[in-house]
Amino acid sequence: MMKNLLISVMYCALLCPLLASAEDLSLTNGEWPPFTSENYRDYGFISRVVAEAYKLEGINVKYTFLPWKRALQEAREGDIWVGSVAWSKADGRPDHFLFSEPIIVLTDVFFHRKDLPFDWNSFEDLKPYRIGATIGYSYGKDFSEAEAKGLITVERISTDESNFKKLAQGRINLFPCVLEVGYEILAHNLPSGVANSITNHPKALRSVGYHVIITRKYPQAERYIAAFNRGLQKLKDSGRYEQYLEGIVEGHYRRESDEATK
Repeated sequence: MMKNLLISVMYCALLCPLLASAEDLSLTNGEWPPFTSENYRDYGFISRVVAEAYKLEGINVKYTFLPWKRALQEAREGDIWVGSVAWSKADGRPDHFLFSEPIIVLTDVFFHRKDLPFDWNSFEDLKPYRIGATIGYSYGKDFSEAEAKGLITVERISTDESNFKKLAQGRINLFPCVLEVGYEILAHNLPSGVANSITNHPKALRSVGYHVIITRKYPQAERYIAAFNRGLQKLKDSGRYEQYLEGIVEGHYRRESDEATK
């Protein structure tokens, strides 16, 4: 009895310093289902991967969900949150942030109504169309330059969901979005009649990696990026990364309330 008690005391003595040494990392996040969402289990696939990768390195991730433009601004300032998740290397961001290895690589496509005959090969082909876009999002260097030069007509509003509603109503002609994100929104956030009226063009606008970013203002930015990269590799080596990825198809991240309203 005394021996077992002694073992328990020694175990606690060893474990408690480890628990106490765990540190918190505050990151901004936003709505981008099924990859990030305050309303999804584990906050979506990307949020889960980031949290689990850091956990393997003894770091606890704390998320706050904000509109994407503000999420980036707050992370850049580094006063409360020192970084963010799911960002591409675009629009000068590497000047202000350190980037991790890609969490995932995804493809953007143009969504459009099925009753619109649409094809494109270059940005010249997009001139006749009204294109929706989401505030705070980058759709790549070529898109940004075409938008800035007025080569394409772009109308920006606050959310992807609102853009899909405008698309269904014919108020815009095209909306660029990550393929999986687009169909997740259509299937689970909009009426079935809306989803059935919209399709996507097969040509990729771009394929891009999405990363953890830590502001360069933070003294330990390099250490946190390195920690994530190590944790991500551990997840992949263990097979857990693929399991988490399969969870998207299996609907793991959607809560029961979401399923009930389909």
